[in-house]
Amino acid sequence: MYANLFGDFVKGSSYLNTYSDKIVQGINLHREIDHYFNTHTSILNVQRKLYKDLPKVSGIAMDLYADHYIASNWSNYSDLSYQNYLDTFYAYDPFVKNTYPSDFQEFIYLLKKKRWMDYYNQEIGLDFAAKGVSKRILFPNSLGLALDIYKLNKCSIDHSISTFMKSGIKKFLIKTKT
Repeated sequence: MYANLFGDFVKGSSYLNTYSDKIVQGINLHREIDHYFNTHTSILNVQRKLYKDLPKVSGIAMDLYADHYIASNWSNYSDLSYQNYLDTFYAYDPFVKNTYPSDFQEFIYLLKKKRWMDYYNQEIGLDFAAKGVSKRILFPNSLGLALDIYKLNKCSIDHSISTFMKSGIKKFLIKTKT
């Protein structure tokens, strides 16, 4: 769970010689899913449509929309309730057997303390995540408007993510069990 999340914090390929096999697997899985998502026709079509309102960050917005969509429709993808998943996630200590850099450790500490993922299935969680990511981007951007853009395009965004999930979920569920 955490190694996959860590994929957003790792750049380049130096991680291959730096982290444990389990962390490397998580990073690689994260990158495979990102690539599949970012090149999927249904996602690209909507992302292009959103570019006028979210220039340079429409891809990031689509990732956040997908997180929101999956959390909102969790029971379609897991037998475990969303709350039980979160309880397991929050209870696990990823730092017992793994070494992560301090910026990731700090992020995880805040994520757990403030229970951010509890709100991913709500619009307030999407808004919070978009505004938080917007502040970390090094160039001026409109990602802080992601919730407003989502509300205007909800049907097409949700349909594109649903289409992606139907085509891609089995591919990655098989990988996570091996």
